[in-house]
Amino acid sequence: MAAASEKKIILGVDPGTNILGYSIVSADKNTIKIIITFGRTLGSKMKTDFAFFKRVVCYELIHV
Repeated sequence: MAAASEKKIILGVDPGTNILGYSIVSADKNTIKIIITFGRTLGSKMKTDFAFFKRVVCYELIHV
């Protein structure tokens, strides 16, 4: 079991129909800190090609 003061990094994804959103936060017992938050309008290519969608998300996370 993790220690109470141990920080955790959490990725949250909101795969909306027209807008993709994601955030990365750092959290411990008493605080939550936003590391990055992002929203992107999805074009028709991303709506139909999940592999392309994953590449875009990974690229955005690496290059932000």
